[in-house]
Amino acid sequence: MQKMRLLRNNRGFTLVEAMVVVAIVGIMSLVSYSGFSGLLQREKATAAANQLMGHIKEAKMLAMEKHVSHAVDLNINQNVYTIYRDTDNSCSRDAGEAIVHQVNVAQDFTNVIIDNNSTITQFRFDPKGMPKRAGGGFAAGRITLKFVPPNAPNTYKRKCDLTLTNMGRIDVISCTDL
Repeated sequence: MQKMRLLRNNRGFTLVEAMVVVAIVGIMSLVSYSGFSGLLQREKATAAANQLMGHIKEAKMLAMEKHVSHAVDLNINQNVYTIYRDTDNSCSRDAGEAIVHQVNVAQDFTNVIIDNNSTITQFRFDPKGMPKRAGGGFAAGRITLKFVPPNAPNTYKRKCDLTLTNMGRIDVISCTDL
């Protein structure tokens, strides 16, 4: 008799209890996924800024290692940047100057753009690793990347600023959500 009573008390969950738990888990999953997917979208600007910073640092190191200028060209209209060997120090790519990296930002990082408020778009590193402008003088300034949501093309949700100093230091100084 006692065995029967023990078996009856260990029957498990009722169907109603199981359905309530499944509904709660489903609601929590939807809420967390929407927040998480938005975070992933905004982090694309940070990833693009870090990749660009790495490519610019690589251009500097290659210029010093190979004793040949390496240039950076940010084409804001096409949302593409190119790193190439600049043998004639012109800051414009001529035939025969090898491309080290060419990145279509919009393609590799969906909804991320190179902002037209960037203060430097063409520069090169001389064999000493110093940043130079096409017309001469040191290149220093800011490059801005923005995450622009597809449903709101005139606004942006995240902005990342890179700075280049006169001495050739390049850093991502800030990535802010708006």
